[in-house]
Amino acid sequence: MADAIWWYEWEGRQAGPVEHGALVELVRAGRLGAESRIWRSGMRGWEALRNVPEVAMALPTSAPASEQAEPTFPPPGPSTSTSAATAPAPAGPAALPEGMEPVSTGALLGLGAVTLGIYPVVKFYQAGSAYRELAGRPSRFTTWFWLAIGLGVAGGPLHALGGFPGFTAHLAAVAFTVLTLFELLALRADVVRRHAVAPVLTSDATHKALFICGLLTWWFVVGLVLLAVEAVKLFDDHRALGDALRARRAAPPPAPAVAPLVPGLVAAPGGKTCAGCGNALAPPARFCDRCGRAVEPG
Repeated sequence: MADAIWWYEWEGRQAGPVEHGALVELVRAGRLGAESRIWRSGMRGWEALRNVPEVAMALPTSAPASEQAEPTFPPPGPSTSTSAATAPAPAGPAALPEGMEPVSTGALLGLGAVTLGIYPVVKFYQAGSAYRELAGRPSRFTTWFWLAIGLGVAGGPLHALGGFPGFTAHLAAVAFTVLTLFELLALRADVVRRHAVAPVLTSDATHKALFICGLLTWWFVVGLVLLAVEAVKLFDDHRALGDALRARRAAPPPAPAVAPLVPGLVAAPGGKTCAGCGNALAPPARFCDRCGRAVEPG
């Protein structure tokens, strides 16, 4: 029955057609109950879902008694279990990964100043890790990040060996820091595409310009200002993306297209001929105007 096409009752109206797998998912999600009526070609009429074995098997075993078919029991034997299987409760919207919580501008600037930039760096790493998980693809974000941190920290001691080793380490740290930002922005774009959300975000070009200019002039006041502006914009975008993802997951699934449900009679989805007398039928016909036979969906 994997290729069967089904119609089903939805709030007193006819809905469909859907494939067998889609109908089973509606049952498992709890949107169709044991008493919901369904129909497919070959059935004599609409039946309660619990009476159609190939679909009823998807019903939760813990359904209310009023919605369960007559109980059946396995034959007695040493392998028979005495405990009843209980279906898990339907899960709510999946939580976003750690790191997607919003970061306020006040905390970003205040704690950033108190911790000498450590707080924004930690939040930056957490955001990138969350984007990598949401994007669902391999990424070098973590590698670039820790190379940048390691080379930046090692640059100080290396200055004791002479100017060149320390300068080289710091230059490499800047390069890996830029690569880290670029990878975070690429992951963010993949998250937007994969989860079909449309938050209002600052352009990648603006982020790159502010970040690179800030890094190259960080020893001047203007460089620190540019980096602060970039951090605020980046985490404003982070908050907007998180809000869009949460709204997307909390939104109910779209209602299916429906048509009036008439017991024992279903609407014809397209022009065809009557199976009883061969009369040509117009697409809106619900029954043959010659012999009165009900029209089955094709």
